[in-house]
Amino acid sequence: EVVRAALDNVLQSGFFVEDLERDTIELRPDLRVAFTARMEREVQIEQIDADVTELATRLLSNGDADDGWAIVAELPGARTRLLARHWRLLGEVDVARARPWLEEAVNRDPDPALRVALARTILDVTSMDHTGSISETDRRQAEALLDEVGSPEGDLGVVAAALRGVLLRLDGRFDEALAAHETLADSDRDAAADPAHSIVRAGVLMQAALSAFDASRSDIASEWFSAAAALAHAAHDDRLARFAHDMLLIATPGGVPLPTSFQARIDGLVGAQAVSPSMRGIVAISSALYVVDPRALQEALDTTEVSAIDDPHTLRFVTVVLRSMAHSLLGTSSLALSRLELFEQELGGRDLARNPQTLLAWARAEALLDAESGEKAIAVLDDLPAAGTRTIPIDLLRARAYLRDREPARALACLAATGDAPGSGVLAVWSHVVLFLAYHDLGSESSIDVARSHLQAAIVAASRARPMLPFAMQGMGALNTTIAQASELTLDAAGRRLVADLETMRDGLQRATRSTDALSDRERAVVAELVRADSTKDLAARLHVSPNTVKTQLRSIYRKLGVSSWADAVSTARRLGLAK
Repeated sequence: EVVRAALDNVLQSGFFVEDLERDTIELRPDLRVAFTARMEREVQIEQIDADVTELATRLLSNGDADDGWAIVAELPGARTRLLARHWRLLGEVDVARARPWLEEAVNRDPDPALRVALARTILDVTSMDHTGSISETDRRQAEALLDEVGSPEGDLGVVAAALRGVLLRLDGRFDEALAAHETLADSDRDAAADPAHSIVRAGVLMQAALSAFDASRSDIASEWFSAAAALAHAAHDDRLARFAHDMLLIATPGGVPLPTSFQARIDGLVGAQAVSPSMRGIVAISSALYVVDPRALQEALDTTEVSAIDDPHTLRFVTVVLRSMAHSLLGTSSLALSRLELFEQELGGRDLARNPQTLLAWARAEALLDAESGEKAIAVLDDLPAAGTRTIPIDLLRARAYLRDREPARALACLAATGDAPGSGVLAVWSHVVLFLAYHDLGSESSIDVARSHLQAAIVAASRARPMLPFAMQGMGALNTTIAQASELTLDAAGRRLVADLETMRDGLQRATRSTDALSDRERAVVAELVRADSTKDLAARLHVSPNTVKTQLRSIYRKLGVSSWADAVSTARRLGLAK
């Protein structure tokens, strides 16, 4: 109350005004102009800039970065001094804020540090809120800035050399970029380890990791990311350390078996709090896929732009795979295939490193699977080099493709070599679901028993972490079959809850994909009578058409509703309000 009364007195004097939206008080605009004009006439601006710079430096040194940069935000002279002195810390300033500051400073001052800092703000995706998008114009601007400074000494020279390596990476010369960054990292091992230099070195290790990642050397990338994170933590650069940890969610450590590495990536991505915008997009779509949330999937598709990620290059391909899976669940794989065509045209026939090539094949296979082109999906996967198949669940993808083409025996053969995935992770659940569907499609009495055992194992494995994706990715017909068979199993409370969640997920997907909208008026009439008829002949009599006509209509209805039997069609029609 005392503070409020004091503020009221200040405001009543008429010299100050209150901005309620920003919750600030400031000099009345006309007085501000008058004071500023007088200060420019009478005060030693250079001394004021120097004093403000010292104050900001003390704040930065004490870890109060926000206030340190804020007090020079509207003082170009002091700001230029601070930028030149503390250019190493600019990774902690939002790119949208730092870049115009630096562009103005470069025009005011010839200091090489300002030019390197501006090039870094343009090129370095580890900078705060950098989108990962770096246009050709930006690349050439950064290249010109680096050419202008030449090869400065000390930390400035190290950062300039690292940025030249980034330009190599952006031009698709990944192996050259990796060699340049590893040479730089190795040559700097014995340098003095003061905090400022440690931040610079952590940045170099990070660039080596990003180059290794794009060169399809994920094992090396993991080592460099880990080293960068450790050094950044030691230098109290928590944001850079977090960025390294974000990238470790994607990179695969060397020597780790596929099921383990795949599960680690899923566990790390789902629900993570990522630092970089590009990784935030990947986390959002991964989390939506895991629980099969149609609304969140559509939102992620609307906001996660593939074309916005230029660095690291491989993240574009990770995003393409996730988007392709999301389109499959939402029934828009034709759109995914069209987008893939445009994406490949944009690549312009460029030779791809192993991991991007593998991820692109996975994305195309997913889209083809949903379009019920299992044979084409298998052809895409078969074209992959052997080294690429070790980084994705290739046998599972092939098995799913054979199931789409109604070849359950071949699907089983694909999974026979790998055996059941252990544990309760996504890959284990997925394997059990595909095995269940394959044995179920065989149709013999003995195979049905085996199918139920795999379904039971899938439900038990999924009851803990509750991954819904493996149950949904084979299409609505397979999901309905899964739910129907699960209702006949003896399950504990956790298993029954999971099956109830599967039913909720199915209903949500059907509403999201608007499958009922695809039914013609005539097909709706057939569905309305379907629930009352007891055979195809009876249904034909009720509709006054031939049994063959009814069979044709039923095939179309089954496809649109995502079911494979009369009983499933009746159940779905009642659930969706198409019949009573």
